[in-house]
Amino acid sequence: MASWGIGEERYEAFHRYAVTEHRLFETMAPLPGAPAAIARLAAEGIRLRIITHRLVVSSLHEQTVLQTIRWLEAHRIPYWDLCFMREKDDVNADLYVEDSPTNVERLVEVGADVVVMSNATNLALEVGGGRAQDWDEAEELIRACYLSWLDAHGLSRPPAIGQAPQWFVQGNAPDSRRR
Repeated sequence: MASWGIGEERYEAFHRYAVTEHRLFETMAPLPGAPAAIARLAAEGIRLRIITHRLVVSSLHEQTVLQTIRWLEAHRIPYWDLCFMREKDDVNADLYVEDSPTNVERLVEVGADVVVMSNATNLALEVGGGRAQDWDEAEELIRACYLSWLDAHGLSRPPAIGQAPQWFVQGNAPDSRRR
């Protein structure tokens, strides 16, 4: 927020204004390529859990959740679960895609695999996992991790990008998967 000239003391008012007056979480544009990449990954059998910490101002929770759901639906972004929580590692996912430096550091600290979506706030982070500049790169890194997971569990791979493997029935992936 410092790069925008907004300090911590003004953040709550700024957040309230953005959510109530501009429907921030409903109207913002998705990152280029994200909806299509996420749809392809879901079609290939990846169970996608969206974990976000947008519940910053208690009196805005309902608006924030509704705006987020409307945004996901409008952009046809498939997901298995939608979690609003600060401690993302509590979800216990196999792989995280994250851009917040604080969250990346916490996830790495607990031993989680993380694909870091590069932005101005996280460029200084040295991470052992992958770093993506855009959703094309993120999709490749996520798919590589997924294919390794399939191989390790003796499951067939998708026949092509965006196509379901033989074992996968939409919405009925093996219970042992937490993707």
